[in-house]
Amino acid sequence: MKWIYTGAFPPEERAPFRYVRRRAEQGKADFLGVYVRERLCGFAYLVNYKEIVYFFYFAVDPRIRGRGIGTKVLRELLRRYAGKRFFLALEPLDPKAENYEERVRRHDLYQRVGLVDLPRQLTEAGVIYDLMGVGGEILPEEYRELMDYHMGARMRKALHMRLIEN
Repeated sequence: MKWIYTGAFPPEERAPFRYVRRRAEQGKADFLGVYVRERLCGFAYLVNYKEIVYFFYFAVDPRIRGRGIGTKVLRELLRRYAGKRFFLALEPLDPKAENYEERVRRHDLYQRVGLVDLPRQLTEAGVIYDLMGVGGEILPEEYRELMDYHMGARMRKALHMRLIEN
């Protein structure tokens, strides 16, 4: 999974892989492999706390993207976590961004599976993201509690992780 993880996210958007894996081993996150015909082709990393699920990381092997695997995985995850507020962070739809078309495709995928734009943004380690989700909005204090559970208040504060108004 590590090669998919490091290939899918730029360094400023990813925690060290061993940290991510350790949090899952400690029960602080769900780290799920995506397999097609017994071959690893992706993963999902989710922080599941109380009635909120933060879809933190998701990636599919770039050699097989565009074949509907991501859509199937997202629908299955929404089914698995039904009844909870489910949200994710994604790059803003900035027409000036170098990867604007990719951002639009990703946003459209999330809309197709039922996610809607949420009224806040998220800042993590100096990077600002838009939010999408289902089941209702996420309040700043809920996000704070979720991240304190996942990584601790000290780390959350060090990385300036918080929800902000759009």
